[in-house]
Order: sequence, then C-alpha cells, then structure tokens
Amino acid sequence: MKITYLANYPEHVSTVAQWVMDEWGHESPGTRLESLEEKFRGNMKRKEVPLTLLAMEADHPLGTASLVVHDMKIHRELSPWLAGVYVLPDHRGRGIGSKLVKTIELLAANLDVEKLYLFTPDRESFYTHMSWKVFERTSYHEKDVAVMVKEL
Repeated sequence: MKITYLANYPEHVSTVAQWVMDEWGHESPGTRLESLEEKFRGNMKRKEVPLTLLAMEADHPLGTASLVVHDMKIHRELSPWLAGVYVLPDHRGRGIGSKLVKTIELLAANLDVEKLYLFTPDRESFYTHMSWKVFERTSYHEKDVAVMVKEL
C-alpha cells in the first residue's frame, strides 16, 4: 500500500468524488457529483493547497484525504484544513487512515503550515491518538462537532 497524489492518478477523480458524495453529500443538500469531480480536478496539485492524496494498492484506490484552504463556512479565519479522510469500509482498521493523515501533516509542514485544522462529528478519538487537540466544540450542519487543531 502506498500514499500518493491524486494528480498521479487522474483517472480516479470520479471515484474520490463518489466516495465523498456517498459519505458526506447529505450534509450539503443540492451538491452535485459533477461539482465534486470539478473540485477534485482542482486538487490535483503536489506542492500547494489544495491537494488530495490517495491510498493505493495494486493500482486500486483504498482511501483519500485532502489538504484544503477552508472546510467550514463558520471558520473562514482558520486555514488550512485536513478534510475528507475516507477509507473504504473493507479496508478500515489497517492503519490506512492514519497514514493518510500523517502524510497530509508532513506535506503541510513542508509548505510552512504551522497549524492544521479539521472538524469531525464522530472520530475525535482517532485524531486525539495522533496528537490533535480540541480547538472548539460547536454545531455544524445540525451536528455536534469537534473542531480540532494540530501544531506542526
């Protein structure tokens, strides 16, 4: 299993967009798959924000994570964000998500990012185990979420 840039596998843009639509699309009613595909085409970068990573095994994508400028409309002053961490259900528990997160952290640090943010309604303990700290608890898209921060 390797972590690589979506830019190296543009043929998987539709797959990543579909994962994001299936996992979080209900939080933004009216979001269209085509809009997500366009967003991920814009994330096909290697040395600047926004960028998206893939976890690949034998040329099959298993998961994704992105480094984006903003991920919450209520916190436009905070940037950048770890977003869209997703691993296919059949491949969870293998450390893929952790590897994706750690790679995003490393890439952000290499871009001179001092603090990285994320929000999660239900995976706070996953991130706490990787030294992320709660910045704030709030309601977002009608869910209680933890906004978390990591100093790099």
